Amino acid sequence: MDRLVLDTAEIRRCAQSLDAIRGELENAETIARGGADAVGHRGLAEQLGDFAGNWDRKREQTVSAVAELARLCTTLADSFDGLDSDLARVQRGDG
Repeated sequence: MDRLVLDTAEIRRCAQSLDAIRGELENAETIARGGADAVGHRGLAEQLGDFAGNWDRKREQTVSAVAELARLCTTLADSFDGLDSDLARVQRGDG
């Protein structure tokens, strides 16, 4: 293979999707805690509250990982777009 083809627009869309997922994960605690208040059964509410508390720790780790992946996608797209521009300039003899 003598060509590398990379769809940077698609990679940027992935970064945007990952950012949306991050936002949903950040709001997940509110949803779980709100559900505990709404169930109307003390035992079930306590279990749901425990789940929400345990989920907080894992959710924070997941939010951080998803945010980093989104950042890396954007950096990858930026880097390849910059490289493509630089190579085009060199080919044209612009330096």
